[in-house]
Amino acid sequence: MNITKSNFTYFLQCPRMLWLEKFRKELKTPIDEVMQNRFDEGYEVEAQAEKLFPNGVSCMDETFPGQLNKTKELIARGEAVLFQPSFSVNNLWYRGDILVKEGDGWHIYEVKSGTKPKPVNYVDLAFQKHTMEKCGHKVVGTSLILVNNKYVKQGEIKPDRLLYKLNVDGEVAPWVDLIPGYIEQAREVLQSKEEWPVKILKQCHDPYECGFKAHCWRDLPEESIYKIIKNMPDDVLAKLVEEDKILLSDLPEMNFTRKQMKQWWRAYKNGQPTINRDRIKQELDQLQYPLYFFDYETLGSGVPLVDGYRPYQQMPFQYSLHILNEPGAEFIHKEYLANSLDEIGPRLLDQLQLDVGPQGSIIAWNKSFEIGRNTEMAKLHPDYADYLHQFNTRVYDLMDIIKHGFYVDQRFYGSASIKAVLPVLAPELSYKDLDIGEGQTAMVMWKQMINGNRDKESTRKALLEYCQMDTWGMVRIWQELKNLVN
Repeated sequence: MNITKSNFTYFLQCPRMLWLEKFRKELKTPIDEVMQNRFDEGYEVEAQAEKLFPNGVSCMDETFPGQLNKTKELIARGEAVLFQPSFSVNNLWYRGDILVKEGDGWHIYEVKSGTKPKPVNYVDLAFQKHTMEKCGHKVVGTSLILVNNKYVKQGEIKPDRLLYKLNVDGEVAPWVDLIPGYIEQAREVLQSKEEWPVKILKQCHDPYECGFKAHCWRDLPEESIYKIIKNMPDDVLAKLVEEDKILLSDLPEMNFTRKQMKQWWRAYKNGQPTINRDRIKQELDQLQYPLYFFDYETLGSGVPLVDGYRPYQQMPFQYSLHILNEPGAEFIHKEYLANSLDEIGPRLLDQLQLDVGPQGSIIAWNKSFEIGRNTEMAKLHPDYADYLHQFNTRVYDLMDIIKHGFYVDQRFYGSASIKAVLPVLAPELSYKDLDIGEGQTAMVMWKQMINGNRDKESTRKALLEYCQMDTWGMVRIWQELKNLVN
């Protein structure tokens, strides 16, 4: 039974994942649009990486045997640069990214869409090196090709500036020695007739989000320790799972390191919210009318789409705005959504200047994001710099009331995200009722829309509804907090 490069990575993350991938693949959560976009981003970066090697020849074929045969033929022919080469031996198989002949051996290049190396990248390269050498090929080097996040697009993409090569021979070497032992363990898993048992710790999210998480978590109680798993000390989590104590009520006396979790723990033990009305009032009294509840939606791409932008730099394409001119007035809603890349930047900023006047507080959730985008746009579009800098001086972060512990509810589970707070303070509102439920999906759908790969009318409607929910959600949270202190 073949062990592939990806399956081997699954095994190291969680042996059960390898077993399920081989025998119960139908249990895997289907790839959604966000995940597919990540794959597509990887393909775009890989296409740029191949331009670094102008004499490369593709080994791709319609079938797996065809890929193997084509790789062998091209090597025999003396080709020095191979794209997507495939190798197989002893039921091991992988298709790599780029191979370059150096002297009497080969240099393996693994292309990644990230900006920094990760330990899992070394495992990938070690598996490739092991397999190639078992096939009788000498490997003289292992490198990653990564995205340079300092690169700024100006005109046509320049692959030699967008990307950089990083030799990782030293980091890969220890893994090469471990590969044979891990392969034998993986084969043992694949020989099992029953689903491989596993203790659920933090492997469901590290280094990748497991596609079988919904299957493995299907019987967990609603109020389980996995609600706060990211904040659980590893040793405490392991001990609780070993003792089959997975309810939040099973938690021992905890000494969390994060202040926010300490506050959550206090509220959880007391069984009721912790509310500092005086501090909430002090915060809300800072706000000056008119009030502008504001939110951006943005797109960040590994291969920049617009001049002046770096890889993964967030580019605003939409905003929503709820305006309250004075106490007791009706809310006014304004919005902007670009229909193309030509309508971001100045077009968006022209409308923003019309919608947000020179006076009053601008209310955001996690204000550093909006402020950051404005600072970047001020550099890109100097004619708007004064307005954007003045805008930034007026931004108030409504999240601070939650983040600093002036209002703590055990049902926030230690999070200050609006997705955690809104269902508690304004349960009548729900992102689940919308076609778009979170920002990554909004980004992907807009990208598809401007590329002509999605119906424009229905997509615009979904994007506008989602962004409006973000700002109206802030309004409702502000209203509930204000009611507490009046």
